[in-house]
Amino acid sequence: MILGENRHEWPILTQRECAALIVTWAFITYLYFRKFTFAPPRVFPTLGYLIVAPAFLSIPCIFSFSTLWRAILMAYSLFYSSLLTITVVYRISPFHPLWKYPGPIFARVSKFWTFRMAKTGRQHIAYKAMHDKYGPIVRVGPNELSIANVEAVTAGFSEGMGKGHLWEARRPPVEPIAVISIREPVRHSQRRSAWNKAFTSASIKEYEPSLVRRVQQLVECLEANSNTRIDLAYWLSCFTFDFMGDMMFGGGFELMREGDKDGLKHFMESGMQNMALLQTIPWVTPIAWRIPKAAGRIVRLRDWSITYAKQRKERGSTVKDVFHHLMNEDSEEGYTPEDIVVTDGLLAIVAGSDTTTTALSGIFYYLMTHPLACKKLRAEIDATFPPLEGNPFDTSTLASMPYLNAVINEGLRLQPSVPVSVQRTPLPGTGGKQIGSEFIPEGTAINIPPYVLHRDLRYFSPLPESFIPERWLKQPSNEKQQSVDTDNIKFSTDASAFIPFAGGFANCVGKNLAIVEMRMVVALLVQKFDMRFAEGYDQRKWEESIEDWLVVKTGELPVVLSSRV
Repeated sequence: MILGENRHEWPILTQRECAALIVTWAFITYLYFRKFTFAPPRVFPTLGYLIVAPAFLSIPCIFSFSTLWRAILMAYSLFYSSLLTITVVYRISPFHPLWKYPGPIFARVSKFWTFRMAKTGRQHIAYKAMHDKYGPIVRVGPNELSIANVEAVTAGFSEGMGKGHLWEARRPPVEPIAVISIREPVRHSQRRSAWNKAFTSASIKEYEPSLVRRVQQLVECLEANSNTRIDLAYWLSCFTFDFMGDMMFGGGFELMREGDKDGLKHFMESGMQNMALLQTIPWVTPIAWRIPKAAGRIVRLRDWSITYAKQRKERGSTVKDVFHHLMNEDSEEGYTPEDIVVTDGLLAIVAGSDTTTTALSGIFYYLMTHPLACKKLRAEIDATFPPLEGNPFDTSTLASMPYLNAVINEGLRLQPSVPVSVQRTPLPGTGGKQIGSEFIPEGTAINIPPYVLHRDLRYFSPLPESFIPERWLKQPSNEKQQSVDTDNIKFSTDASAFIPFAGGFANCVGKNLAIVEMRMVVALLVQKFDMRFAEGYDQRKWEESIEDWLVVKTGELPVVLSSRV
C-alpha cells in the first residue's frame, strides 16, 4: 500500500528517527516490565506495551519504508531486538545491583536457564556444583542469589524477610490460596494460628494412637511380604499417605491395604513436578493456569479434597485431629470457612506424606549401606525396649535415645526433603537486608539451599558427604567411632547450618509430628527386621534416582526383609 496525496498530514520521520523512536519505546517498556521479573504483569498493559504500541509507532515510519507492511515489520523486529538487547546488556552490566556476584552467564541473563536446570530434576546437584565452583554466594537468576552460609540462615529467616517469589507460582486462580503460599509474614501468621494449635505437644499426643495403629499396619504388610523383593520406598509412601489421611480427613485412603486405586497419589506427584517448573518463572503462571489441562488437574484435586472434607465434617470424630483444629471446631466464634480447610487439607496431605517418605527412605538406605551404624542403632533400641517386653511406641523414651536421634538427623542432613527451594526476599518497603557483609537489595530473591549447606565442610567436618551419626553425639574425642572405619575422629558440627525444616515465621509447622513419626517407624522396623538390598540392585542407583521437584522424589528402594523378633 502506497500512501497518496494526504501523506503531508502525517509527521515525516527519517529511517534513523524511526529507529530512535522505537528503541526509546523499547527502553521504556523494559523499565515497566523490570518490576515484573517475578510477579505476573497485568494482561491489558502487557498487550499495550508489547503489541499495540509497536504497531502504532510504525505509522510515522510508513513514509520512510514505502509500505505499511515494511514499516510494521521493521517496527516489531527492531522493537523486540532492542528490548532483548537492553535486557541482556543491563543484566550483565556493572549497573545491575547483583553484578559483582559470580554465576553462570546464562543464569544472569534469563530465568529460562533455571527452568532448564529444574526440568532435569537434578537442581540440588547443580546448585552444589555451582557453589563448589563459585563460592558461598552465587547468582542463579537475573535478580536471584543462592547463599550457602550460616549468615544467610540467621538473617534470611529473621524479621524483615518474606517468602520468596517462587511462591507466586504456587497461587492457582482458586481462592483462598494455601497457607504455605502466603508470602507476607502478618497474613501468614494469621492463617497459621490454627496450624500451630494442631501441632502443639498436647495435640501430637492425641495423634499417637492413630500413629501406632498405622505403624503396626505397616509392620503387618511388611511381614506378609517378608523374604521377597519389595520396594520399601513404596510401602513407606503408602504408610505416610494413610496416616496423613487419618490426621486430615479422619481416614479413608487405605493405600497400604488397597494401593493407589484412584490414582490420586500419582496425580499429586505429577502436579508437584509441574509446579516445580512453573516456580522458576513465576510470571508465566497465570498463562499456564489458563491451559485447560493444567487447570483441570487443580479442579480435580480440589473436588477430591471437598469430598473428603464433607465426609469428615458429617461423620465427626472422637479424636481432635488436624481437621478439628483447622476447622476450629472447639471455638465459639464459629467454624473456619470450608474452602480454606479444603485448600489447606490438600497441603497437609502432600506436605505431610511426601517429605516424611523421603526422609524415612533415605534413612533406611543409609542404614543398609552402613551396617555398623545399623548394628549400633539396633543395640540401643533392644536395650531400651527389650524385644519380648513390648514395641517401641513410647514417644518420650524414643525422644531420649541419642543414637536414634543422631541417625535421623544424619539422614535429614544428607537427604533433606526440600533440598534447594528455601527462598526468602526482603519485604517491600524495607529497601533491602544486610546478610553478613553483603547488602541484599529489595526485589532480590535469595535461596538458602539445605542440600548445599548440609554438605559444607565448614559446618560438618570431617567427611561432610558421609553418613556418620556420631557427629551428632556428645562424646570424648578419643572414643572409637563404631559406624565408620575411622578411629579417634573429632567432629565439628554447626547445628545452625542444619535446616531440614527451614526456619523463621514460615518454618515447617508439622516438624514435631514428623520427627515423632520417624522415630517410631525407624525404631520398630530396625528392631523387627533384618534388611538387605535385593539381589542385583546397584546401591549407587538410589542417589542417582533422587529428583528435586521442590520436594524430593525418590526412586525405588528394592530390599528383602526377614523377621527378627
